[in-house]
Amino acid sequence: MEDKPKRTGRPPKDQTRHKRSRTLSFTDAEYDKLERLATAVGLGRSEYIIEKLGLDKED
Repeated sequence: MEDKPKRTGRPPKDQTRHKRSRTLSFTDAEYDKLERLATAVGLGRSEYIIEKLGLDKED
């Protein structure tokens, strides 16, 4: 019988892509508009903000 290597769970995530939760404040109207704008282009709210501000681009 062959010894199988022990599994230690999920491999670690790439730390350069690790995201943390942050807090932003919006009025109800602003949040609704953000939701509509993001949905219109098929993105989530966070992805929409990141794309719109160009935060995913290198400086």
